[in-house]
Amino acid sequence: MKRNEIIEWLMEGDVSIQYQVYRDLLDSEKNMLRTRIEAEGWGAAFLSRRFENGH
Repeated sequence: MKRNEIIEWLMEGDVSIQYQVYRDLLDSEKNMLRTRIEAEGWGAAFLSRRFENGH
């Protein structure tokens, strides 16, 4: 696989993976993706398990 194909494959994944691809592999900050993590996919599932005190 070529680098571009791997990047495209990763970008098909969860929004948290998309954010990490931009941040870590493409050296670009995508704040709109960061915001979406709270409401979509794995990030939302993780955050939904918090107690009322935030822990």
